[in-house]
Formats: sequence, structure tokens, C-alpha cells
Amino acid sequence: MNTFPGSAKFAFSIFDDTDLSTVENVAPIYSLLSEIGMRTTKSVWPLASVAEAHVGGASLQNPEYLSFVLGLKRTGFEIALHNVRNTCSARSEIEAGLDEFNRLIGHDPRVHANHAGNRENLYWGPARFSVVAPFYRAMTSLHHRQFEGHVENSSYFWGDLCRQRIDYVRNLVFREINLERINPSMPYHDERRPFVNMWFSSSDASDQTTFCELLSEANQDRLEEEHGICIAYTHLACGFVNEGVVHPRVEYLLRRLARKGGWFVPVSSLLDFLRQQHQTASISMAELEAMERRWLFDRMAGTVQHAVSKWRAYPKAKGHRASANHKGSPPARVVHITSVHPGCDVRIFVKECQSLARAGYEVIGLTNDQQDAHCGDVRIRGLGRSGGRFQRVTTKLLKMAREAFRMNGDVYHIHDPELLLLALLLRARKKCVIYDVHEDLPSTILYKHYIPARIRFPIMGVVDFLETAAARLMSGVVTATPSIAERFQNLNRNCVVVNNFPDLSELAPVQPLLWSHRPMSVAYIGGIAEERGIHELLAAMGYLPKSLQAKLELAGWFQDQALYPELQHLPEWASVKWRGLLDRPQIAELLGSVRAGLVVLHPESNFLTSQPTKLFEYMAAGVPVVASDFPLWRDIIRGAGCGILVDPRDPSAIAEVIRYLLTHDTEAEAMGRRGQQAVEERFNWGREECKLLAFYGSMTHPRRVGSAAIGESC
Repeated sequence: MNTFPGSAKFAFSIFDDTDLSTVENVAPIYSLLSEIGMRTTKSVWPLASVAEAHVGGASLQNPEYLSFVLGLKRTGFEIALHNVRNTCSARSEIEAGLDEFNRLIGHDPRVHANHAGNRENLYWGPARFSVVAPFYRAMTSLHHRQFEGHVENSSYFWGDLCRQRIDYVRNLVFREINLERINPSMPYHDERRPFVNMWFSSSDASDQTTFCELLSEANQDRLEEEHGICIAYTHLACGFVNEGVVHPRVEYLLRRLARKGGWFVPVSSLLDFLRQQHQTASISMAELEAMERRWLFDRMAGTVQHAVSKWRAYPKAKGHRASANHKGSPPARVVHITSVHPGCDVRIFVKECQSLARAGYEVIGLTNDQQDAHCGDVRIRGLGRSGGRFQRVTTKLLKMAREAFRMNGDVYHIHDPELLLLALLLRARKKCVIYDVHEDLPSTILYKHYIPARIRFPIMGVVDFLETAAARLMSGVVTATPSIAERFQNLNRNCVVVNNFPDLSELAPVQPLLWSHRPMSVAYIGGIAEERGIHELLAAMGYLPKSLQAKLELAGWFQDQALYPELQHLPEWASVKWRGLLDRPQIAELLGSVRAGLVVLHPESNFLTSQPTKLFEYMAAGVPVVASDFPLWRDIIRGAGCGILVDPRDPSAIAEVIRYLLTHDTEAEAMGRRGQQAVEERFNWGREECKLLAFYGSMTHPRRVGSAAIGESC
């Protein structure tokens, strides 16, 4: 069993083949790798790319690309060689390319991988094999090429330069995450191929699809359990980034892997360590021959799998409505369905649906509204309100099902758990269905006032089981927070977090009051309930000095209608200015006149890991926040420096924080500005919109970026 530095349980790296690479299509994935602490290897072409070549991409002769590559090097990524350019090069060009690499990068490349069909490739084609060479020749007989980098009398020979200037060269690629199972002697020297100092193997991850297959949850867990080694050979320019956003599945899998106890280093660092551990460069003939046979089996299996997938896809593609971005085809029809939320709900219709409509989708909302309407570019189909919960999940559900099937959507986006039965019926008809999870449903059962307390725990278990079973069968799952995603990511491979962050312009007041002109008031906006701290807020207002004449601007809706008359009879209600339910412009106007926003939810399990929309809306409006001291919220608020944390059960502590913000204008205004800046930089809908559109792109226009079934890149 391997032991790695820092007591790491496994070793992982990536070799990024530079084919098709540009700054635009790889920079976001490298930003992600840097953020999560993975340092990997990126190959380059030091000489200018040739436009007529079979495969294009930027080279180090492109100033913007060179600057990007040097930035990667400064932050710990390794720069490797993928031949000196994207087409065949004679010895003189190869030597000039190696010198140019040294001049630009500052040293010779330590790692190299042959580029596709370049004639100067070392030990490529049949020369790569011993026992399976005849089979290889037979499989490639129709497109046989010559490779002469190791042939000493050829003008393409550069074997001696490789031996002098490069430590490691990539050889065989396998459909296996733990290379220890196949090539335990890696890196190794092959005496029959003397111009390469050391060879190494890699795991097949040629594009986004195969990368996600390689890094599946099960494979990650096995790599960790076996204390294994993985060098994923991939093309990060092939499907990993869409319109500046990393593919959701890729991001999830990389973040999941990063949370494990792995050793994440560039390829040469990993190979140096293994070389030191082995204390020998030798490899047995038995191991080499077994590797060749396994490689051949993988390639043949890949060919069959590729052919079958093509055959299966053909009849489905024929006559099917195209995705929104497919030129010359009608836009994909997306049907958002909710039985609880109103038309023009902020998350569903103002954000998600409008973003999809702007991207070219035909978007319809199926709701409980009294009549049909339009919410911007989204058509609302109102089916009328329900008489109660029972009617909503019986006769109204049947009515919604009939209308949903009549609409014949390409994608159905379900927003309420009570609609999961409809979702399953749609899935049974082979429809693409997305389940949007707004909250951790099972944990909310514990404080549902209409459910008798004695049966809440049993109901919570039943709800958890049913929601879990249904989520497995959905085409994809969208969650409103990372904590909710943790529950669903192991259930459904197509799971993405789309945070409910505010639009940058939505809540910025048109004419906010100068801080010194603002009245002594604080605001609470949203659902009003006992578990959301309404009693503590009112009690806190009673603790404030009468001389401040402070007011609580209260806006929203009562989740329990019996609570409203109860609160009105409390003496602290005199400090409340009741606003009722406000629209978005009215909320923006209100937040432009107060000195703090309050979000003091109780430490219920559902709230502890939530990201309340009002928190980010306060920040977007530029007011400091007074928030419950939960670990997740602590990271957000202290990280941004935008507010003060309190014990939500302690009215006197809440009052003291409110008093401080009301009487310290400079500090309060600075907190508000910092919160607004944090929203502009991180917590905004613009970033989430990109994730949503990338997710929809993968749902409505799936594609596998090509890697040949039996290609020289393997």
C-alpha cells in the first residue's frame, strides 16, 4: 500500500493536452483547480500553431496565451510539452522549439506527450507495442502513418534530444482510475526504447464526458480506499467550460475529490516521488505485456461502446426539438411548474425563467394564478387557486398533469415536492425533468405547525425516503444551496447548485437616502413566523432606549395567520411599522431608507445550513446585516465584513447590536458598502445564471466532444 506525503490517502494529477486550448475555454477550469488546491500539468506548443493543421489551438507565440501560461506557472502549475507545434516538425524545428520553450518558460520541459499524427512522434504507432503490434496494425491499416522521431537516419529524428532534455514521456492510457492496478512499476525505463528516459501511464479522461465517468463518486471512493494513483489524461478545452462557466458535473466532482485526503501535485512531482519510492527503473516483461493487452481491450471496448451510443442516439435525435442555441431550429420549450409559488416568484420567474428566455428558450410557467399572464418574456398559464392542501395534491394535481402533457415541453422544471408524482409520470413518458430543491424538505417537517408534534419524526422519515427515491429518477436536480446539494449529489449525477443570489440592479435603491438622513429604523423582510425570530425581534425593540425612537420596518407575510392578531396585542408592536407584502421596487425603496437588515432565524436544522435570500438582498441594498451566529453565515458575514452576528434566542443581545448600528453611522455605512461589494463580486445572480444556462445546455443539447475510439492520442 502506498504512503504519500502529509499522510495523504491517494495521489491525483491531471495532464492537460493543449489541443484546441485558448485562454477563454480553459482559464475558468484552471481558476477552479487553483481555488480547490489542485496543482496539475498543462502542456503547450512553444512554436506558432499552423492554421491548416488537423487540430488547432493557441501556442506560446500568442502573447495573451503566453501570459496566461506564465501565470499558471507562477501559481504552481507545471508546464509540459506536446510536441513543439500542432503539425509535423523536422529536427531543426524541434531543437528550435525546445530552445524557445526554455527561453519562455525558464527551463526545459520535464514531461512530454506525443501529439496525434505528428510524424516526429517517438515510439508511436506499431513501434509503441510488442505483443499486440500485429493487432494494432490490423486495426489501423486503413490510416497507417509513419512515426520517425526514434529513427536515427530520419530528418524527423530527435530521440537524442528527448533523452538529454526530457525526463518523462506518456505512453499507454487506460480506462482505470487507479493506475497501480495496471502499472505498479511506473515510472519505468524500457530498454527496447532507449531514447525515452522514463515512461508513465495515464487514465483515460479525454473529454468532459469521459472525465466525469473516470471521476465518478464510486471511482473516487475506490481510489481513496486503495491508496491509489491517478494521472488523468484529458483535454480541458473539450467541453469543460461553456460560456465562461465550468460544467456543473465537473465542478462538483473536482470539489468532492478535493475534500478527500489526497495529494494533488503536478505530474513530474508525482513521478519523482514514485521513482524515489521504487528505487529502480526496471519493469518486467510480464507487466509490459499485460499492459499492452489491457490497452488493446480498452480500445476495443471503447470502439463498441461508441458505436452503440451512436446507434441508440440516431432515432432519438431524428425529428426532436433542438436546443435553444441550435441555429435554424425552433427553440427548446421549457415548462416551469409550481403549485405553491405565485406567478412572478422571484427565484422561479424573475430569475430562472427570465434568464432562460433571454438565452433563447421558449419558457412557460404553469402556476396556481387566477388567470393567464406574462412575466417579462415568460408566458404564465394560470390554472386557478386551490381550496386547500388536500385539493392541491388531488384534483389540482390532475389538472396540472393534463396541462403539462398538453404543453409537450422539451424540459419540465418542477419546483415543489408535492409535484414529484407528476414528475415521475413525465419521466415515464421519457421527458426531461429537472427537480428544483428550494429547501431541505425533511428537516422542515419538524416545525410545521399544522402537523401534530408526535408524528413529525415518522413523517420526516417517510418524506426523506420518498423524495430521495424520486430524485434518483430525475433527469437532473437543481438545488438552492450547497448544503442541500450534498444530500442530492450522490443520488443524481446531474446535480448543480444555483444559489438564490440577488440581481445586481434589482435591489439597489434608485435614490437611497444619505446615511445621516435615514430615520432610526431597521428592517425585516420575508416570511414571518416564530421560528424566524419574530418574537425575539419585537422583544429586542422593547430593550432599545426610548430616546432613539427606533422603528422596525416589517414587511412580508405571516406563515401562520393566527400570529398576526397575537403580535398586534403586544406592547412592542408600537415600535413596528407594518408594511405588508411589498413588490421588488417597494423593497428596494424601503432598504434604501433603513440602517440595518435583520435575519435572526432560530437554530433549526433547516436554517443552520440555509442561505436566506433576505441576507443577500440586504447586502445588495448596501445595508449592514444583523444575523444569527450560524457557522455558514459566520463565514459569509465575517468574510465580507458586512454585519454583526448575534444569538437569535437573546433579545437583549439583538437589541445591543441594533443600538450600535443606529448610533455608529460611519461603521454601519462601511459595513453596508462592503456587503454591496461582496454581492457585486461573488453573491450575484449573474454568476448563478451562467451555471443555470450551462446546466440546461447539458440537458437539452448533450454532446460528447470527440475522442477517436482507436486514435493516436490514446
